[in-house]
Amino acid sequence: MSSLRKADPEKSGFALLEVLVATAVAVVLLAALMRVFSSVWLGIGSVREEAEAAILARSLLEASATRNGLAPHYEEGRTAGYSWGLAVALALKEADPRTVKHDMRRWSGEATPDDPPGIGSGWQLYRLTAVVQSPSGRRTVFETLRLAHPKK
Repeated sequence: MSSLRKADPEKSGFALLEVLVATAVAVVLLAALMRVFSSVWLGIGSVREEAEAAILARSLLEASATRNGLAPHYEEGRTAGYSWGLAVALALKEADPRTVKHDMRRWSGEATPDDPPGIGSGWQLYRLTAVVQSPSGRRTVFETLRLAHPKK
């Protein structure tokens, strides 16, 4: 028969000091992991806000260029927690419109070198600026140029 020996009480299990040291190491590691995860989580939130702001600005810019043409104006509003402003202005205020129209025809291949300035189809160049402010306060500015007929 096999004999069962009793375990020595001094050699079995962990000492209280060992358990405390292991717990302290685990707490330090968890704190470091929590800091890393929280910074990643905040980064994901800011990227999400930036993407949503870009989508909102793009939709504002696309919606402003209607089939009826453009006119200089400013509008603002609030959508899903995002504040926005849209400005439409003439891009070439100081240029002679007849020359600009002629240059546009020439660049597009519609005009010949013999055409006098002022021959054009009524196109104007507009600067569209969309400013979107996210719920966290970050402001993003989007700007584009559009060639369009003036709104009548």
